[in-house]
Amino acid sequence: MSFIRKLFFHSLKNYIIACVIGIGFTLLRLFTTSFDLMINYIDALTLAGGLVFFLGMLGLCSRLGAFDIFGYSFSIFRKDSKYKDMYDYKTKKEESRSRKDLTFMPFVTVGILFFAVGNFLYVFMP
Repeated sequence: MSFIRKLFFHSLKNYIIACVIGIGFTLLRLFTTSFDLMINYIDALTLAGGLVFFLGMLGLCSRLGAFDIFGYSFSIFRKDSKYKDMYDYKTKKEESRSRKDLTFMPFVTVGILFFAVGNFLYVFMP
């Protein structure tokens, strides 16, 4: 139960933000095509689901430390830098990230839901 709780039970604010982004992408796609055909709704929902999902994956990459080199390079230029080298910076960042929630998971979950609704409409709608 703890693993599922850690994955899916986050702040309602994070889910609302992910849904608003998904709805925004959906409406943007519908405004650029049209609101007339069902295929446009399918396209918009699937596209929004993919974009929100990949925003979540970008958050996962950030949590795993893919962008630590950029943070370290900016911290070097400060005169009061508390890190002596990249290894020190990376270990302190990993330690601080291990205590935080998985804030990218609402984006992944909502993205998969939008994508699933788009595919459901594609399969079951004429």
